[in-house]
Amino acid sequence: MTMCTLFFSWCLFIGAFGASESRMIAGTRSSRLVRCRGVKYPGLGCFTLDPPFNNSQWLPQHPSDVDTTFLLYTRSNPTVPDIIDAKNRSSIKRSHYDANLPVKILIHGFLQYGAMDYLLNMTRALLNYSPMNVIIVDWSSGAGFPYSRAVANTRIVGAETTRFLKTLRQVLGMTTQQVHLIGHSLGAHAAGYVGASLQGVSRITGLDPAQPSYSGYDKAVRLDGSDARFVDIIHTDASPFNTVRGYGMMEPVGHVDFYPNGGYDQPGCYKDNSMLDFVGDVLSNGITRAEVHLSCSHERSAELFIASILSTSNSSHQCSFMAFPCQSAESFWGGECVGCGNWPCLVMGFEADTIFRPSGVFFLNTTGTAPFCAHHYVITLTLSSNMNSIDGCLSVRLRGAHGGIGWTEIMEGQLSAGEVLRKLVVNDLDIGEINQVDVKLTSQADQWVELSLVDVNFLMRYPKKYFTQSNMTVAPNTVLILTSGTLGNPHI
Repeated sequence: MTMCTLFFSWCLFIGAFGASESRMIAGTRSSRLVRCRGVKYPGLGCFTLDPPFNNSQWLPQHPSDVDTTFLLYTRSNPTVPDIIDAKNRSSIKRSHYDANLPVKILIHGFLQYGAMDYLLNMTRALLNYSPMNVIIVDWSSGAGFPYSRAVANTRIVGAETTRFLKTLRQVLGMTTQQVHLIGHSLGAHAAGYVGASLQGVSRITGLDPAQPSYSGYDKAVRLDGSDARFVDIIHTDASPFNTVRGYGMMEPVGHVDFYPNGGYDQPGCYKDNSMLDFVGDVLSNGITRAEVHLSCSHERSAELFIASILSTSNSSHQCSFMAFPCQSAESFWGGECVGCGNWPCLVMGFEADTIFRPSGVFFLNTTGTAPFCAHHYVITLTLSSNMNSIDGCLSVRLRGAHGGIGWTEIMEGQLSAGEVLRKLVVNDLDIGEINQVDVKLTSQADQWVELSLVDVNFLMRYPKKYFTQSNMTVAPNTVLILTSGTLGNPHI
């Protein structure tokens, strides 16, 4: 198991080996092939390799091999779980499950297990937020190498979880409106199978749903918006899959899809572009660190969701993961998407369902370390139409009522007359209402830049502020200080 974790990407590629063997293994247990073109498990159904479920070359393993286990945590037992068996109703009745409270179902991914730090941290954060039932689905016995077989086993996990929830409904009166499934990687697609089978599920949150063996396949195979009343996705490793990156889906698949930091190459994560890079990482930093680097962006989705719960629990609630609708990450980074129209802006993570709006793609930036939440500032410099074009670099420094943001490069290259330069700047601090903007020109040429207007938009926190004065000339290697900010555009 450890070696597979270290070489996760190789597991994806060679997961198909032994696929023909899976058919042979499938016949070793009685009742599997009775009136079924694949394998049939009592109480769970028939599983075949017929399209659209040809995304794996393996048939699902026997349920006893996958060994799906349900671990219940509540405020009455926050550290030692009740182990609930859907086939043993007495285990349900004597558990701490409270049918009057909502239930969160957490499902892990490939090469993971029920006691993963992120699962326990998420459980702790949820219970600190409010009384609820938190159930971790541990399918570690079926989540191992090879990847393609783990893909097939997600169907068993989905079927077992569906049966479990139906039993809760029969025994304790649970309703599907109380159910929120939260799945990471392969677990996101397992959650989708539950939602597709158990109509009326309130919400499914997909934490970087797995891309290999799912991207481009039919909706029946993967998580999609029809699987629950509300499906929200956090994409954090959504780049083309190339064995060492791109473990998460690129395409939007939910009602709302959040792409923090563009949805890939998360800040603070080491970037391996190829297997050669990964081998070099192992040689330079050791196997353990290289393993962390390999899955850093993919696992960031879970960290962000946990941080969003903690942010909601914080009484001061000074920072939320506010996200903005935009056509692309490049447009967002260019400062082109600065509002949410007639709708309140959505908040990524735990609070994503507090404001329901039409489906869409949303962007935001985060920092590279916990608590990850960041404030967004859009800085716009309008160059005078009377200046000559020069080559140089314009940088800006912001000062607010509660602090400042250091020098940020806005543009390097040719600076042309009348040009509008715009840049999104992210900072972990709320520096308050902007009261000063410093502009610096770095250039080898003995020429100057003349500005006609500077404005700063502290997105959704303070009104846009405009800065102008009679002389807005910036000489090379000098600083222009602007302090006369107004709330209205003085040029209108």
